[in-house]
Amino acid sequence: MSETARAMLMYGYDLGGNNVQGWAIRGVDAGQDWWPSWLNDRPSISNFSWVEAVTARLATARAEALVVDADAGQLMYGVNLVPYGHYSDRSYALITHEQEAYLDRAQTVDPSVFLNTGATIAWDRQLTWALQALQLNPVQVQPRWLLASGYD
Repeated sequence: MSETARAMLMYGYDLGGNNVQGWAIRGVDAGQDWWPSWLNDRPSISNFSWVEAVTARLATARAEALVVDADAGQLMYGVNLVPYGHYSDRSYALITHEQEAYLDRAQTVDPSVFLNTGATIAWDRQLTWALQALQLNPVQVQPRWLLASGYD
């Protein structure tokens, strides 16, 4: 299998994973799986994708919100579950902003993005909504800038 290394600068929550690191979610004991109540059937690990399950749950929650309040529903776009780490030992981050850099080229970073409180306030609102929709209580108290590596 060919692997391409990448660095990811992300804004959001580190959720850990079902791996050596373990989940960084309150209510999940070390060495246990995170199985939220909205995930009705406990799927087989061999063919299960957390990214697909979370994406589907957020899409359902967005659709429900759009029916009630179109403006509020629009704010809910842009939250993603991103895997990081080695493909055989994945961890996850729930994020609203990401910049990647690949092994073969450098990327510039605009430092003003770190100081843009208007953007981070909007991102915080998006993440709060997503945490509620996913019934998540991360160990990390508030969203932060995260730097992680991974492989494609």
